[in-house]
Amino acid sequence: MNQRVENELRSILNELESMGHGESELILDCLKRDHIQVARWWRPSRVMIVAMFLVGGICCHLFLFTDLSSAPGPLVTVQSDVAAIRHGLESENKRLTREVNRKEKEIDRLDYHNGCKTETMLIFKGVLEDNPALLERSKTANETRTGSFEFINWRTPDKVVDWMIRDNKYKCLEWVTSQPRWNSCLSIEIYHKVLIYTEAPSGFEEKAESISSIFDSIVL
Repeated sequence: MNQRVENELRSILNELESMGHGESELILDCLKRDHIQVARWWRPSRVMIVAMFLVGGICCHLFLFTDLSSAPGPLVTVQSDVAAIRHGLESENKRLTREVNRKEKEIDRLDYHNGCKTETMLIFKGVLEDNPALLERSKTANETRTGSFEFINWRTPDKVVDWMIRDNKYKCLEWVTSQPRWNSCLSIEIYHKVLIYTEAPSGFEEKAESISSIFDSIVL
């Protein structure tokens, strides 16, 4: 009896399989109808996880074991405009050169003015002390000046000479009259004062007293 039933069931299964229904699917369908759930190994989520592992393994293999250096060409190509870079460097070099030249000119200008101050100080000190040696030193005190600082190059020779006459700086006046072309830079008035002073009788007091009267008589 059982054998006959089993043979009939087997024939039914064979017919269903020929129709495209598998034995396992039929069994699962019957179990579902009886509300019995059978755990499946190949769930969609598990299939996705396995696929991710497979893809990750393949990528790691390519990254770790593939010789990238054997590639026929460079992976990254950097293009640069050499002409533009060279032009920029040349422009910057010219700008820095101009800046350095400007600084050097400014330093030279300051050095020159400092030398001019030294010249002026020596002249004023020489007149105050009636010391011609200091006036002579003022000629070469400014090392940045081209040539010597002669009397004819003084800025206000009339004022300085008039100061010498008023304060009776006879030695300085003698030094002035010994300088080349000393009269060419003086006004006529100061020039006559110097002549009168240097030709007056000897003695500082007599010179100081006589110069004012003689000059007043000439002017009047």
